[in-house]
Amino acid sequence: MNRTVDKLTGIGIKTTKEKLIIEVPITGMICAFHNDPNNTWEEKPIAKLRKGARQDFVNWIAEYITDESDADTGDSYLMEMFGHLFSRLVEDGEDFLEYTEDKDEE
Repeated sequence: MNRTVDKLTGIGIKTTKEKLIIEVPITGMICAFHNDPNNTWEEKPIAKLRKGARQDFVNWIAEYITDESDADTGDSYLMEMFGHLFSRLVEDGEDFLEYTEDKDEE
């Protein structure tokens, strides 16, 4: 198992032979929301989480992270993120990938 933790956000990524596990601390998510550029005006949050609404907030995030975000493709926000990662992976030419054109040259 491998584990990586982002020191700023506290987001942890664990890998096993079977899974990629992403752990997001709720306090970090709330802080990120309050400081998100889309939620700030003149360096102040436009909206803040109401007291006692923490569970509603994370339930909303959990629901919408896998909900359809792109009407044309039907991709969820999560799949959109993976799509960006996969594009970068292919463009970076990582050694653990085997490219179709490499096969054609053999």
